[in-house]
Amino acid sequence: ILINKNLKKLPLSFPIQTLTFHQMIERACECDLKLFCYEGEGTLPLGRVINENLRKKEDGSYPSVSVVIGSEGGFSISEVEIARDRGMHLVGLGKRILRTETAPIFVLSALSYATELQ
Repeated sequence: ILINKNLKKLPLSFPIQTLTFHQMIERACECDLKLFCYEGEGTLPLGRVINENLRKKEDGSYPSVSVVIGSEGGFSISEVEIARDRGMHLVGLGKRILRTETAPIFVLSALSYATELQ
């Protein structure tokens, strides 16, 4: 999920584009805050990473955010290492492993809470 910081309203549909893992990571790394959701070892809690890194700028806007969520079965160790090496924050989403369909809603809710409800 790439969120454009200048976007006021989400479009009703997004063009579908197939990317390789490396292309996806390259795109994600264009953002200020890069979140890589992972259910394995070595992660930080999502809330902690958001609280420490998602601060309002002087102009009142927030940094751009990318969220990478894997397919069912998760990421391979080599994919996780690539993300870490590229400076992405490896984040955990709590004690449960969420489905691919629900993980984005969970992350976007946490981002919304941090930026709109506090």
